[in-house]
Amino acid sequence: MALPHLIAALRHGEPTRPLSDAALISAAKAQLGPGPVAWVIATAAETRGLVLDVNPDVEDLPIGAIVRASETMLLDVVLELAGCCRPCPKLTSDQQDIVRYTVERALPFRRIVSTLRAVQQHWTQQLLSAGIGTHPDAVTQVVDVVVRYFDRVVDQVISEYLAESERSIESVAARRREIVANLLDGKQVDADVVRARLGIDLAGHHLAVVLCGPAGESTHDELRSIANTIAGTVKSDAMVLYDAGPGGLGVWLGNPRAPRSLAEAAPRLARVKVQLVAGSVQPGPGGFRRSHREALAATRVAAHTTEPLLSYPAVALSALLGSDMELATWFVRDHLGPLAGRDAAATELRATLAEFYRRNLSLVATAEPLHVHRNTVVYRLRRIEQLLGHPVTRHVPEVRSALLLVETYGDAVLSDER
Repeated sequence: MALPHLIAALRHGEPTRPLSDAALISAAKAQLGPGPVAWVIATAAETRGLVLDVNPDVEDLPIGAIVRASETMLLDVVLELAGCCRPCPKLTSDQQDIVRYTVERALPFRRIVSTLRAVQQHWTQQLLSAGIGTHPDAVTQVVDVVVRYFDRVVDQVISEYLAESERSIESVAARRREIVANLLDGKQVDADVVRARLGIDLAGHHLAVVLCGPAGESTHDELRSIANTIAGTVKSDAMVLYDAGPGGLGVWLGNPRAPRSLAEAAPRLARVKVQLVAGSVQPGPGGFRRSHREALAATRVAAHTTEPLLSYPAVALSALLGSDMELATWFVRDHLGPLAGRDAAATELRATLAEFYRRNLSLVATAEPLHVHRNTVVYRLRRIEQLLGHPVTRHVPEVRSALLLVETYGDAVLSDER
């Protein structure tokens, strides 16, 4: 007997209410007749129990979507067995919902595939036991059609699972980025949300670190590896990575119990040509924002040094003074005058004056680190006063600030003017 005639003879004794769209059921009845459609609906309803048996450890299975998807899939199989021409079906919205459910609960796609294969075997047995199994030629056709159909579905499910996983990962990452951005903008963020999404307790202490690698020389993976090492070194409870601007990877460390251990990373940083710039450890909800802003400010200083590790508390004044480099250059020119030149003579005089201030205006103490005689210091100070136009004991805060700017930023704030 031809397979289409066997399919047309499918019947089910107990009518079952379909869950699929009425138009879909009506169209199937027009092609297959009411008997085979009733058989499909009843068999799909029984599939519910099979799916539950195969997944006993999974809670809140989307049963409605599973039964509707089963009806649609089994209708596709039966229509193909009946010789009805149908395009290669795409995943239905119910099937997509099931895949999404699996991704949201972090279930491996193997779970979906193994369930589909169990359904495939069950439906094959149901078709064969409905009278088709007594016809050898029909058995081969049934097995071939069902296997090919499920192979297509499995391929589509795997593709959808991977795509949904990527969307889920990006969605989670986007939510994490939004939380970090809101915190850095000083916006109110629920502490419970931060704890749930980022694993960090806002009520604790926070340390922000920025890793900067030379353009084109340090990959994100390398910086991430360094960040992981640092988190372990400072004994942090949690770590969050975030974008800290061009070429910079931000590292938010929650409750670092050994922040001074950052110094241990200096040799590795120097070896891979990466700079680590750290804020200070700060408490409470605003602690991360402050530490981050400090670290960013310190990166301005880091750009003018090859030191592998820089801490904001050590360069805070330099960072503040250099927050606007154009204003800083004008400030240096105004308060150092001819001492702001790039020539060797101006450099020597600046070094002498800076040492004089550091040594509390002691001529003898100034001469020693410069390896010159006391009288040489006296001569240089007289020359400096001539160039400044006032005694070195006047405008000391301004002059010292200008000297610090030059020590920190070098040629960036020096003048070509004579």
